[in-house]
Amino acid sequence: MAEPARKPDEEIPYLRPIGAEEPAPEKLPNSGKAIAGLVMSLLSLVIFGVIFGFLGALYGGFGLAEINRGERSGRGLAMAAIIIGGLSFIFSLIYLALMVSGRLPRTLNIQGGVMQRLL
Repeated sequence: MAEPARKPDEEIPYLRPIGAEEPAPEKLPNSGKAIAGLVMSLLSLVIFGVIFGFLGALYGGFGLAEINRGERSGRGLAMAAIIIGGLSFIFSLIYLALMVSGRLPRTLNIQGGVMQRLL
């Protein structure tokens, strides 16, 4: 039995060569807002957790909105900024509330700490 003749313009999709006909898809740049949010969120773990945590989560949200519109990439950066910034903001508020209520000391007075043992 003879194989049916194939038309020249008919293509087999899995054997089609990728070359000059199909350029590679353009890679979108990372969102600057997502990067700024992540930097502020990480900074909030060290200093000014209430301020930088809030700003980091806010910028992460702006970056995620930009990414969802398809203008930029970097979804993981934006999500990390939102999560880290949000947690830092919440824990900083709880810590400040406990300090103001008198449940925690305003300063840490460590006697015989690691630094004193090293010196």
